[in-house]
Amino acid sequence: MSLLHYAAYLQILLAFILAESGPFFTIEPRPVFASTGDVVEFECAASGIPPPRIVWYRDSQRILIRGQISQDSILYNHKKLRIARVRHEVDGGEYSCEADNKAGVIKSRSAKLTAPYFLIDKDYFTKSPNSTYTILPGTGTIIPCQFDSRASWPEVQVFWRKLIDQSRFETIESSENQFISRSGTMVISQSRHHDSGTYKCGVRNRKLGTISESHETRINVKSGSPVDERAQIYVDRDRVSGLRGETVVLECIPYNTATSTILWTREDMVPLPYTAVISESSNVLIIPALTDGYQGRYYCSARQHGKIVERKHIDLILQEEPRFAIPNRNLTVMENGTLTIPCDCTGSPHPVITWYKNTEQVTTDINEDNSLTLVNVNDTTNLTDSPAR
Repeated sequence: MSLLHYAAYLQILLAFILAESGPFFTIEPRPVFASTGDVVEFECAASGIPPPRIVWYRDSQRILIRGQISQDSILYNHKKLRIARVRHEVDGGEYSCEADNKAGVIKSRSAKLTAPYFLIDKDYFTKSPNSTYTILPGTGTIIPCQFDSRASWPEVQVFWRKLIDQSRFETIESSENQFISRSGTMVISQSRHHDSGTYKCGVRNRKLGTISESHETRINVKSGSPVDERAQIYVDRDRVSGLRGETVVLECIPYNTATSTILWTREDMVPLPYTAVISESSNVLIIPALTDGYQGRYYCSARQHGKIVERKHIDLILQEEPRFAIPNRNLTVMENGTLTIPCDCTGSPHPVITWYKNTEQVTTDINEDNSLTLVNVNDTTNLTDSPAR
């Protein structure tokens, strides 16, 4: 190789090495749940040529080093935002980071800093028991007690209490003829005279220990011999969803009789997951480590006197965070040329794709397959795609 050719080769190599490339995130901030006084960290990292600068935002307002948050906030290496002794009235909100260099700028997804909270108000009971229930012995009844999930974090635990003497209520658990669902509904499968009494349902925030209770309700079981009626089934939720790897619980409660049992099956005779566990009472199906093959329609059937008398279904849905099937990468195109950039993303439910140039949303030139076509490219363009959640 001649000296002239070698020099040209070095010039091309140097130009390649020094070529600018837009930033891309390697780490984005994630939501944080913390109590007052906790220490929390948000992390953000990006690559690019030249190395991008990281800037932090809280509720769209730029965060200055040791400013605009609490006095205990520390920003170091621009990659981690550390908040010591969290005070939610000051520190709560949506956090994001921005990475920029000469080739462009991108903004991360937002991550919320959330404190435990509990809005104590009977109005947040979306379904409350009636004041009185009068039922025949041997029959069943459904007594709702559901709390608005938006009024508490973490999610409340529902409980029922029964008046034992004139002033003392005692917590009751699921038993042979009383079943309390995960959402709080109490189902009496076959009423007995000792079920008569005064009850309250309540909710407890497990993190804060705070309790709110509904109004009292009275259950009156009439006198007489027990009635054995046709079994019916109560399904609290006919659509149950979970993330990959989570344990999910399906509930199916027979009532009006004590002589029925529950049989669990799947649509099209698909066998139950081999890891599934059926409770001793057969009312509950527990499925650990949810995966693709476990989603679908499940049936619970009430068998009474040797035959199926009632059947209901529950749809199990797998939810999965969006993931890009094709990683973002830098592209080169001839001046005034045309470029189509693919974007393939997986997730459940299927994600909605949003394109950005730097931090500005792109709304034109997007194809049906979510790719983006650029025509007459004549300057440096930095684009990112983002799944809307």
